[in-house]
Amino acid sequence: MVITYLLERNFDLLDRNRLALTYTEKMAACISASIDACDHEDRDRANHFSKMALRHAMQVENYLASASH
Repeated sequence: MVITYLLERNFDLLDRNRLALTYTEKMAACISASIDACDHEDRDRANHFSKMALRHAMQVENYLASASH
């Protein structure tokens, strides 16, 4: 019973860490797109991707915080 609980807990933590990694990758892509938009002086696009990067960063933070409990 204890082993089952520990295995389930480890799989749950693994899933949360995978989700955090996925959102980190999305965040990085948005930062790159925002930089590209700045290079092309496209403020609206840069702003959009900056906001998306921030949203992904908050998702990463939430997944990591929940994984530590």
